[in-house]
Amino acid sequence: MKTHTIIAAAALTALASLPAAASIITMQTRLSNAPAAPAGTQAQMGSYYQNLIEGLLLQAPGAGYCDTAPAAYLALENSSACGGGNNDIAFKFEVDFGISDAQAGTISFMIGPDFGKGGAVFLNGALLAAANDDRWWSGNYGATSEIFSLQNIAIGTGNHTLSIYGLEGCCDGLQSAKYQLAGNQAWTTFSTTDSLKAVPEPMTAGLVLAGLLAMVMAGRKRGR
Repeated sequence: MKTHTIIAAAALTALASLPAAASIITMQTRLSNAPAAPAGTQAQMGSYYQNLIEGLLLQAPGAGYCDTAPAAYLALENSSACGGGNNDIAFKFEVDFGISDAQAGTISFMIGPDFGKGGAVFLNGALLAAANDDRWWSGNYGATSEIFSLQNIAIGTGNHTLSIYGLEGCCDGLQSAKYQLAGNQAWTTFSTTDSLKAVPEPMTAGLVLAGLLAMVMAGRKRGR
């Protein structure tokens, strides 16, 4: 009986250790002097930024550019995060986050960019917004023509990915992003301590439960 109790406790510990962290943020930059997207539909401009920058990311970052995982999507810039210059930068920011049953419904985003040559925003691979004009919010979320303000986007329980692409010629400036869940008055900066909890993938939970069963059966055999 004691063995089974220990096994059960170990299994509960394993389940508790499944992904339950808050948002995971990544920032990737590459050298690029590509122009802004040609005039076109939102879909055409979004595809331009996504395809161009994903292509650049197939190569390792050169000196002054990097792949990094900041603790918060707050006041980010290439020059400080990557120790590089402030010209000719292709950016990709990605936020992986989870929505619990209690949080499901709608979510709003406000993204403050420094994309002198425009950029695009995707949620789970679906385009939310794209613009080919100079987007420089200068730290002011009230600059509605400069930010990406995306309101009341339907979102369900599970894991989600917010992807932001953009191009900057000169000069590298601070970039931030925050979210608001339905029914909340406050906006929250994406960070590793925010309120968005990752949801364990069903396969991961299944593997842990299968491991629990195997441990119990082994314990019973040893107890005979």
